Amino acid sequence: MSEINKLIPYRELHLRIAGKNDQEILNEAVQRCLTASVPLISAETAYLLFTLARAASPVRIAEIGTGFGYSALLLALASPGSSIITIENDAQSAKPAQEFFTAMGVCGRVSLLSGNAIVALRTVSGLFDFVFIDAAKEEYVSYLNLLLTRLARGAILVADDVFFDGEMHGRLLPKLVREQIRNELEHFRRIVREKPYFLTSFLPIGCGVSVTLLIGHPELEDVGNGAMQD
Repeated sequence: MSEINKLIPYRELHLRIAGKNDQEILNEAVQRCLTASVPLISAETAYLLFTLARAASPVRIAEIGTGFGYSALLLALASPGSSIITIENDAQSAKPAQEFFTAMGVCGRVSLLSGNAIVALRTVSGLFDFVFIDAAKEEYVSYLNLLLTRLARGAILVADDVFFDGEMHGRLLPKLVREQIRNELEHFRRIVREKPYFLTSFLPIGCGVSVTLLIGHPELEDVGNGAMQD
């Protein structure tokens, strides 16, 4: 599929949710992601993320995996009353993301933390009522473990690529890496599916999206290593 055709479903979404100036910024963010082969959520995931954030009207949002800032821009548009913390490990991606936040005028609400997400999450205090995870798949359980005490009751947690098959930009990752990611994501899915304080749906969008609602109080446990305890 040509790059122009890939842009069409994103542009259709932008026409429905944003004014002309913001449409141009969103379109440029998508275009630059495609050109630079920077990770980008699918158009279907973009529709879903915007819809969930608009419906939930969150006050405080955490995003793990900023990329060029596209999904954070969607979240900012969907929930104009929210504050957003977004974390990006790649300094080269963080710079254009900050430029897009400035262009859309959301810098006052969107705080970009540059560095490893596990380290950055340990420095963040307060509760979040909406979380989006789209970062290193081999660290999803570690992210979840750190978020357990940072989720408000009724919080929504959206995770992208939860059935990731190990293919990136048309090539397979090394076998050992694929196995590590597969095991990590299997563990992540089991936690959000089976823990009594979570209610989760898995959606066949892209490489799979999980939508989890916090319906109880997480126990003071570490879900980051080994098998879950009953």
